[in-house]
Amino acid sequence: ASRFAGEADPLSIAMPSGGDAIWETALTRSSSAAAEEVKALIVGSSFRSKVVRLSMSTTAPAFKRKKVAIAAKLAGVALEVTDVTDEELGAMGAKTCVVVTGEGPIARSGAVLRYVASVVAGCGLYGDTPYEESLVDAWLDTSVYEIEVPVVLVGGGTGGDAVPAARADVARASAVLDEALRTKTFLVTEAPTIADIATYCVLEAAFDLDLCPPDLGPKTLTNLARWLVTCSLRFSDADSALCKTLKARLLGAKPSLAVVAKGAAPASMPVPQAAGGGGAAAVPTTTTNKTTATKETTTTVP
Repeated sequence: ASRFAGEADPLSIAMPSGGDAIWETALTRSSSAAAEEVKALIVGSSFRSKVVRLSMSTTAPAFKRKKVAIAAKLAGVALEVTDVTDEELGAMGAKTCVVVTGEGPIARSGAVLRYVASVVAGCGLYGDTPYEESLVDAWLDTSVYEIEVPVVLVGGGTGGDAVPAARADVARASAVLDEALRTKTFLVTEAPTIADIATYCVLEAAFDLDLCPPDLGPKTLTNLARWLVTCSLRFSDADSALCKTLKARLLGAKPSLAVVAKGAAPASMPVPQAAGGGGAAAVPTTTTNKTTATKETTTTVP
């Protein structure tokens, strides 16, 4: 607007968006070339086709479908998923999923994820600079080779012999992620990218297979635990078992804890700090002494 302010000849552009409404934008221009430049910018970013048609194998791991769905939702892309057989996918040169575009098919969930993040220019899911895009790619590779491979091996029923090695792989990757998130909210930028989406989904799958470190939050890997909860809330996945478990651990309220021993805090739970810091916040709790059948007030922590 500032570039063309004060110029004559207003240009009105009316474009339908998904058949919903007509967007009318009044712009000013100093020349036809400038008008075409503005129109190309608007059409290229805001009015590009926002429908992605995904064919997904009925035997594909659930986290592959989930990461594409989350990315599409955050990008504002309509995702149409069709379940197909492995034979049908094989005929299209794919194993788990494929997107058919006007330029040809795109196979593999990682490539599909990148495509979805690029459909809407400026959505930020693939970073905003070449450096950020490279970091996104690096974390996507980490999620595939360090976490997804062991998850698929165990989830595919390889056998109990693969579980110890898979847990070790996930533990190493978890430590790397925890350190990277020590001073960051998300992996690359201040908002989630497809690196966060892919890593979150595959770690959730690892959690469901009991491959994540058992001490994930609150005293170890706390940065990773915090990031997982943040992602689950941002991705509208707060009802997942992973999110509920980590929230309980981080808040110090394990659902399975029925009785707290008098005067002692469970070793696996954090001690709440009093306002202003400087020590534990005492919480009065009424317990029943079964020997004397009388009630006494003790001080414990949740």
